Amino acid sequence: MMFFILKLLIAHFLGDFTFQPNKWIKRRNTNSIKSKYLYYHILVHFALLLLFFTNDLRNYFPGIIAIIILHYSIDVAKIYLSKKTVLSEFKLFLMV
Repeated sequence: MMFFILKLLIAHFLGDFTFQPNKWIKRRNTNSIKSKYLYYHILVHFALLLLFFTNDLRNYFPGIIAIIILHYSIDVAKIYLSKKTVLSEFKLFLMV
């Protein structure tokens, strides 16, 4: 179980910090759900999860889909919340 959680965390940190250029974040925040970079970001997460769980994809695929949908929903919520609040992106990141 610990290895499973470690895989999820590594995939998440890689997708959010290593493979997401600042340009993507700025454009995503400017263009909201119309931004192609939001979908690139979600695609990177999907690819990383497929890569990390490729050995047992049959068992984990439904969970991967759920994680991707949840990640997309959280990112969209952060985009809209950042436009309606005075909280910094970092504080929103920590909250959501």
